[in-house]
Amino acid sequence: LVEATSGTTAAAVFTQNRVVAAPVEIGRAILATSHGRIRAVIVNSGNANCATGNHAYLACQQICRAAGRLLGLPSEEVFPSSTGIIGLPLPTEKILAALATLISERGATKKHVDLFTRAIMTTDTRPKLASVRFRSRKGTVTVLGVAKGSGMIHPQLATMLVMVTRPQTTLYCCWLPAIVVFA
Repeated sequence: LVEATSGTTAAAVFTQNRVVAAPVEIGRAILATSHGRIRAVIVNSGNANCATGNHAYLACQQICRAAGRLLGLPSEEVFPSSTGIIGLPLPTEKILAALATLISERGATKKHVDLFTRAIMTTDTRPKLASVRFRSRKGTVTVLGVAKGSGMIHPQLATMLVMVTRPQTTLYCCWLPAIVVFA
């Protein structure tokens, strides 16, 4: 789970693949209707939530509604993300059962960032994360990047996920063929 403060703007670059998973289609729609106002990205690993028909869309919507309710956010501000095996139904009930614990144990420590980075890995051989701190006219700025993807990243980000965040964004331990940027 990635959660951002109110007023945070998000942007995404999506895969150009002709076949996309339900989270990609729903994510595109959410970004378009919210004008970039995304407060949370809910990520599951191990199942791509792809090629299972209507079940995939219903699962995304149900998980976004539940996460939004638990976070006190409208579901239209919760961006779905899945990575893993294609063609298997998403275990929605298992994810829903874990949401309350996930949210209650959230935090913004190095441990939480490390847990998140490892949680989104599928075929990756190592975690991918980097941060940089620099001075601007408005003070010191920290930018954190977390990525996932090592195999099927063509065409244009096919199964790659990159999240770039700033301090008001909190990574919580919990795929999406997109680059999601919170600013």
